[in-house]
Amino acid sequence: MTGVWTVHWSPPASASGPVHFFIAANGSNGDNRPTGDHIYATDYVVLPASTARTGIPVISSIEGSAGATGSIQSCSWVTVRGSNFGAAAGTDWTKSISSDNVFPTTLGSVTVMIDGKPAPISFVNDNQINAIVPQDTTVGNVR
Repeated sequence: MTGVWTVHWSPPASASGPVHFFIAANGSNGDNRPTGDHIYATDYVVLPASTARTGIPVISSIEGSAGATGSIQSCSWVTVRGSNFGAAAGTDWTKSISSDNVFPTTLGSVTVMIDGKPAPISFVNDNQINAIVPQDTTVGNVR
């Protein structure tokens, strides 16, 4: 069985940062047993359009953190290098991790999206971001 849900949302009048949508649904087979059912969950981040003309982040390289490899894979660490990412002194997730151990997808006002999915971030400074690649089954190049 499939379904379509339509949601109408009115954003704030002025840009106020990333907006996170968390979505969960329960797929039940209706037999009143604890097997055969499934919980589906996902989240989306909507970023306000930037009008900046200076200080725009520039990416110079993206590499797998294990051995500085040129390729990355689902659920692995990745390092993004460049400039204008965040605070020069750096921000790490030890102060931003939630009480239920959910890692932040926005850290130091920085959000990383890989193939349209927010990536948990562990560290941000002006020229480096360390993140975890979101789970994905896509093979080949992603955005």
